[in-house]
Parts: sequence; C-alpha cells; structure tokens
Amino acid sequence: MLPVVSAAVWTAVLWGWFVDDAGIVFSYARSLAEGLGPVPHPYSPPVEGYSDPLWVAVLAVAGRLGIPIDLAARFMGVGCMVLACGLIDRAVRRHGGSVVQRWAVAVTLSLSGPIWLWASSGLESGPWTLAIVAAVFIRPPLLATLVAMAAVWLRPEAPLVLLGVMAARHRLGHDVRTMLLGIVVALVGQFSLRAITFGSWWPQTATAKLHTPLWTRAMRGMVYIGVSSLWLGLLPLTPGWIRQDGHPRLHRLIHAAVPVALTTGMAMLYMGGDWMRYGRFGVALVPLLVAAAVPALVTRGRAWLAAAWLFSLVISVDVMRRPPLPLAIVAEAADVMVTTARARCEADVPHIALPDVGGALWKNPRVDVTDLARLTTAPDAAWPAVLASHPPHVLLVHGPWVRRTGLTPEVLNELGYDALCIRPPAPGPSEEHFPTTLYVLSRCNGASTPSEETALQTWCARPR
Repeated sequence: MLPVVSAAVWTAVLWGWFVDDAGIVFSYARSLAEGLGPVPHPYSPPVEGYSDPLWVAVLAVAGRLGIPIDLAARFMGVGCMVLACGLIDRAVRRHGGSVVQRWAVAVTLSLSGPIWLWASSGLESGPWTLAIVAAVFIRPPLLATLVAMAAVWLRPEAPLVLLGVMAARHRLGHDVRTMLLGIVVALVGQFSLRAITFGSWWPQTATAKLHTPLWTRAMRGMVYIGVSSLWLGLLPLTPGWIRQDGHPRLHRLIHAAVPVALTTGMAMLYMGGDWMRYGRFGVALVPLLVAAAVPALVTRGRAWLAAAWLFSLVISVDVMRRPPLPLAIVAEAADVMVTTARARCEADVPHIALPDVGGALWKNPRVDVTDLARLTTAPDAAWPAVLASHPPHVLLVHGPWVRRTGLTPEVLNELGYDALCIRPPAPGPSEEHFPTTLYVLSRCNGASTPSEETALQTWCARPR
C-alpha cells in the first residue's frame, strides 16, 4: 500500500520531467514503431545509441498500439518499481519478518526519492529493478531464468550483475543451473542480433563511455559508489546488516543482497559510474539492501532507522528541487537551433550538433542531429574532420565538450563557423574558459523574423 501511495505522489511531482537521455530511448522506439528501424532519426544510419534494447522494444510496441511512448514509459517504469517493492514485502514475510518489520521496510522504500525519480524518468530503471529482485527471489527455476534473460536485454552490465544474482539464489537454496544456461543463450542471441543489425558487438553507448583507461574509470567508479550510497540513503542502514544475525531466517536476506551489491559495484568500477545524480545505477539494489537491513533496525537500532528516514526525506527534497538534466531544457535549446537553421540557412532539413540530444531527437523528429557525445553517432573520425565533411548548420558546445571534442573557437572558425551568441558562463573552470556558445555556418546569411530573433536572444541571455 505505501509504495503505491509513494508512486502516485512522485508521479505527480515529476509529471513535467523526464531525464534527457530518455528522449534518445523514446526516439528509437518511435522509429521502430514507424517502421524506420533502429535509428534515432530518419536521416541517421543504424547506430545502437541506447543501452536497454528490451525497453526500447517494449516502448516501440506501445507506440505501435497508439499509446504515447513517454506516458507508457512513465507508468510502466513506476508500476515495475511498485511490483519490486511487493516482491520485497513477500520475501521479508517468507523469511519470518513481523508485521512491524514489514511496515518499516515499506516506509523506507516509500521515502526513497531516488528510486521513484528513476522509475519515473523514462529509462529502464523500474523494469531493471523488478528483474533483479524477481531473479533473486522467484523460486520456480524456469520463471526466474526467463526474468534473468530479460535482464540481459535491459542493461549492458547485466551479465556481471547476474553473477551476484546467481550467488544470491544459491545462498537462498534455489537452483541456478537453468539460470546460467538461460543467461548464456540470451547473451549469444543479443550479440548475434547486434552484429547483424549494427555490425558491432558492443552498443555505441558502451564504446563512447569506455574510451578512457580502466584505472581512470575505476577511480571514477569508486567516487560514484560512495556518492551514490549517500544519495540512496544506504549508509544510515549499514548497522542493520551487522545486527541481522539475531534472526537466522532474516539473516538470509543479507545473503541475497550482498552478492548483488558486490557485482553491481564491480560493474561501476569497470564502467566508471555515471554523471547522473542520485545513484541511477544503484537503484535496483535499494529494495534488496533495505530488506537486508531494516528488519534488524526495528528491534536493535531504531535511532539509525529514524536517521535513515530523515536522510531519505532530505534527499527527496533535493530530488524535487533539482532533478537531473530535464529533457525539456535540451528540447528548448534544440528548438532555438532548429529555428535558426531554418531561418538563416534556409534549410528544409535542419542539421544541428550538440552534446545532449535526447530532447532534440524526441521533440524534433524531422531534424538531422549530430551527437557530440557520440552516443547516437558512430565515431568514424576526429570531430574537425567529421564536421568538415558533413557540416551542421548550427552547433552548440560548452566547456567540458570543447575539451572532449577539440572544437575550440579557433577550430570552429577555421571550419567556417561564426559565434552567434555566448551565454553567461555557468560556475566552474570549464565554463569560464569555454562558455556555452552557439555557432552558425558563415555562409548562412538568411534573415530571421523579429519573433525568432527575440526567442534567440532570450535563450542566449540565460546561463547554462
């Protein structure tokens, strides 16, 4: 009951928000629903710019049925998180948890703002959480295997995380042989389909993120794990994992949570974490770790439990105040760029380039978008050479991406771009050196209407 109430509240609070990366997923799903294939927009070759193929396919089916893709993503994501909470309640009950302990688990899950944030985001966090929790606790081997196979198609780090899932099932006395075979079959099928469709074994998102040395990624992953533990409110629950030994049956919930936590941490060390706040990649762990920690705190550590609830409330307020990069903000920037390209360059099919593309793709489906983050754009050459061969009409860069792409003002000037406007710099040394700048091709000499010019100047006057 409590997670359902929490889900309704958070859905209302976050109704106008999707994280920008969800726009990429929505755009691929729309292309599939329209029969264009796995492309981010009609002018792109097939590039696997998403990391959750099963989620894209499910949303494509929704789009094909006439259901709005973004709403389908929100309600299915939140619904999956609610079901995961239900499975946790069932597991606590089966392992001897009292009514009071189950209430405490439900309250803790309901107060965890980040899990509802990411369930509502449009990404695969809700289904991924449900898949991990179900793969651990569902007893019938065949059903648990099917869930694990679905998890393989939901996240690229699934094979590593599922090693922890199988270890957890083994500690709970469940069969793992069928699951291991199913995971291997799912992996072979995924790699084969990817090679046939995209000519690559790895998704473009992984290629873009794994370009840095392993040691650097591991260091970033350590920071991400530590900060995510704070965001997800896990540190105040730590004493509960230590005090669980007084109840042998409930103690087995630690056996279910810890292996999955370890393999998830190993995945983060390899991937280097993520820039998104509030522990996106640790969300699936929260129900498992709450089930492992909270029951003990009810009897021997209520002060710690109260601290965890208070901490969760503080984090939830922060989530409401500043959720990660909203899709609408990127869409607004793309609208300005598209309007400028159509007016000044007289382009029937505007070609724009920017480092965050979710809102641009989703809200402008008939626009050629070059992704400077290279999540949806194959890295076939250095950026100056790419832009020289296929120059965008309008281009947007800011501090960190100037350094990553090498597209400094001098380089862009040589490529034939003029600075259209420079936004007031945001805090930080990167922005001070390279503030957000909008560029237009020098040869574009069309005239904007007064309303278009006003919209451009209004957008340019605001800091990033």
